[in-house]
Amino acid sequence: MYLLPEMFSFFPQHHGPTRRRAIALVVAACAAALTATAWRCVPSALGAGKTEPPTLLAAAHDSIGNGVSASHLWITLRKPDGAFLLLHRTNETPDDVIYRALQAQGNPIAMAAYGSDLYVVFNDNTVQVIRPYATPMMGPSPVEFTQLRPLPKQAELIDIIADRTGPIVLLRMTGGDASGDAADKTTDKASGESTPDAPAERADGLRLLSLGGYEWTPIALPPELPPDLPTDTRRLRLVRFSDNLGATEFGVLDAPKGADAALYRYRDAKWSAAETYPMKLGDDAAAVAGANSLFVVQRDRTDRARLTVSVLRSGRVTPLRSIASLEPADAWRAVWHEGKLTTIIARVSGDVDWVRQDAQDTGAEAATPVKLGVDQPAPIEYSPVMLVVIICVVLGTFILLAGAKRAPDAVTPALPRHTELAGPHRAFAFAVDVAVPMLLSMYLFDIRNPLDVFERWVVNPTEWEDVYPGLTAIGVLIVHTTIGELLTGTSIGKAIFRCRVVDYAGKRPRVWQVLIRNLFKALELIPPFILLVMPLLSENQQRLGDMLGRTVVVRRLPGEADDDEADDASGDPSDKPDTDTSGDRSRGDRERW
Repeated sequence: MYLLPEMFSFFPQHHGPTRRRAIALVVAACAAALTATAWRCVPSALGAGKTEPPTLLAAAHDSIGNGVSASHLWITLRKPDGAFLLLHRTNETPDDVIYRALQAQGNPIAMAAYGSDLYVVFNDNTVQVIRPYATPMMGPSPVEFTQLRPLPKQAELIDIIADRTGPIVLLRMTGGDASGDAADKTTDKASGESTPDAPAERADGLRLLSLGGYEWTPIALPPELPPDLPTDTRRLRLVRFSDNLGATEFGVLDAPKGADAALYRYRDAKWSAAETYPMKLGDDAAAVAGANSLFVVQRDRTDRARLTVSVLRSGRVTPLRSIASLEPADAWRAVWHEGKLTTIIARVSGDVDWVRQDAQDTGAEAATPVKLGVDQPAPIEYSPVMLVVIICVVLGTFILLAGAKRAPDAVTPALPRHTELAGPHRAFAFAVDVAVPMLLSMYLFDIRNPLDVFERWVVNPTEWEDVYPGLTAIGVLIVHTTIGELLTGTSIGKAIFRCRVVDYAGKRPRVWQVLIRNLFKALELIPPFILLVMPLLSENQQRLGDMLGRTVVVRRLPGEADDDEADDASGDPSDKPDTDTSGDRSRGDRERW
């Protein structure tokens, strides 16, 4: 502080001592902050050239079902600072390109894919499923998350695969009960104390679990792999064999240190006899199944800059073309993607390379990795045919609106007698009408989550396959409701809940009115379905299509007859056929309820 008096001499003398002392303290604080910042930046600058390679995870799955072929590749780059980058590509993605799907904080340690689902295990044994679908309510990320039941707390993950029911994990238990959670407890109502239901079963050693539904269920291990097997002396790998139509088939590859590898296949709840292969597996060996074969990729024992590739089939080991140009610090993973063995390499520089090989790639020259460009997903490029269709739909809607004959005095709807506005019953009827097209689309496109049908119908589609499920469901919905309302004035769901569509005069709607009210369902089913709340806000409980088509949905009062003969027998003159010859009421049955 002995410098403060000297600092005061630089300040104007008209400032008082107190003000000059305060200014000096501020300057001293700023100088200290700059010094601390420089001190922190110097070590960073000195170590700028020393970058650590990211931890690499990869998973892929090729699916063929109902005539639709899809392939998904997921790559996770986990950085030392705790952030990870999730990349995703499909068979529709351009060659040598992969898209950014998510960047977040976390520590994923393993993942497996089946269909479009990615199962990720984090270091705290939590499990999430990630799907490449999104809605505007979920932000810009083109993926969504679902939390699954976590792994047992006392478990150490060895490997993970996935099948049609969910993930399958191979664990080494270090103590605790079979499920890994504390024993289930119930509360004694008399004493108010928590008491365990039953003694927990100890599950030390090797465990094989499958997530069927909401619980982890054990799968019996091969007899040659007892639960108390010392896993620290063996190299164990889970392998899922490609099988899209029949029962799930997977295997356990066991390679004791210094001994030959053995493969145990699991199918129809039975383990087959061991298949022995004369080869040694390293600690970094990766086992990948594809084309009715098992591939093993690992670093060369003599040349660490090279990966050796072998195919295991019928007890024989056949070497394939090796992969060169690796640095000692590069990370790599192998998966089966688009019918080829795909090796992903994460460079220390941050680049991502890959090598794709056929099952018969036995060339002598080593394969050289190709750079895999990381890019942002591009919006869908509309073809000229689709543009013509969109223009025709828009113009057709305007023509229908312009050609509609509207009565100037028909502003307030006149409901037919013995009826009322449908109210919540129209929501139930709409749910029934949309259920049939949705189930059909889920079956055709192998979709398990009903909400995924419409999630990328118009919002942020990256590929044509994102549009097809919603386009199919909406098309079937519009067609079957339009036909029903043209012929009978109702649809399947409305008929179940005794609802019917009428115009403002209480008559059966004209053709143009039915077309307009149903065509606008394509807009109302765009996520997040905001337009579907219009019946709650409008005075006459109308959708947007109802307002433009000048229609309302009514429901016959309870206890009243449903048949047309009851109306005819009442003798009400309002139910007589219209004698207007102007052409507006060309069909007499429009007046009937």
